Amino acid sequence: MMDRFVELCVQMIYLTLLASWRALPVFAVIAIVMLVIRNRVPARYLCWLWVIFIARLLIPVSVTSVMAISSVTDAPIQFLFPSQTEADCAKADAFIAKMTADEKEKLAAYTPRTYVKVPTTGQTVFDTFEPLLIALSFLLVFGLPAVAIALVIRGIAAHLQFASRLWFLPAIRDRATVDCLLRVCDDVGVGRCPKMKEVPWLHAPAVFGLLRPVVCLPSDWRQELTLEQLDWVLRHELAHVKSRDGLVLFVASMARSLHWFNPLAWIAVSKLQHNMERAADQVATCKLEGPKIHEYGELLLHYAAGQRSKRQSVAVGLLAMALPRGLQGR
Repeated sequence: MMDRFVELCVQMIYLTLLASWRALPVFAVIAIVMLVIRNRVPARYLCWLWVIFIARLLIPVSVTSVMAISSVTDAPIQFLFPSQTEADCAKADAFIAKMTADEKEKLAAYTPRTYVKVPTTGQTVFDTFEPLLIALSFLLVFGLPAVAIALVIRGIAAHLQFASRLWFLPAIRDRATVDCLLRVCDDVGVGRCPKMKEVPWLHAPAVFGLLRPVVCLPSDWRQELTLEQLDWVLRHELAHVKSRDGLVLFVASMARSLHWFNPLAWIAVSKLQHNMERAADQVATCKLEGPKIHEYGELLLHYAAGQRSKRQSVAVGLLAMALPRGLQGR
């Protein structure tokens, strides 16, 4: 049973490392494209570039082709871990079957090991570092999957906790606000109008949910937002709803948890979320002129300033309108 568990952990580590390794050229291509095009294309297209990289992290297999990008990274992997096909195993079994009993006994007793003598103690280098190698192997086999599973469970638990708290909050049914929401849904192109709730523990507008997103407004939105500013906020949040950004970000966060040791995964999720917010900003300001765009920017700064001194609820799949990090780039 223990051997089966260890084998499963090793297989999981192998596939995860293989996916990270094969995603390297994809990240390099995306980074070059980002440097070339910069802000010349809509942010929504940039989101899809990062989605491609995250999808590559979740798919360890690749197409066998000389023209495939992964063929560049597969060469070292095939050299370090040569694959053994069924034909090779059959040839080896046939060769062993032809061996005599003495030859089989010698083969079973043969355990090659190269020793390098240490002049002062007479011990071998292998014996000197054997405890360290065993500890590193233990951490590699059990540590990497344990941390990944813990991060995945933590993310899902935070999402479910936020969803359960949000479930008991009543929906906003103010007539003027609902009419504004319906009008913006028609303009943005959202077919199914989402629910809109007042969330006391949030300090900035946000959208939360995977299949049925909910527009979340802070408790003081009636005092701080005019009807025109509410229109901007709803356009921003409904742009996330239309593009299913909550679901995409949830999957990306799970991929980051599985590849927690890979800094490129953290960079990709951060860039993805930043471009999601930029894309929503572009939808919210597409019909605004210079002074109104400046007022929209001041609204973002207002909400971002309020979040620096207050602890924000962290939930996977929650897209806040104005996070302090990355606001300057928007």
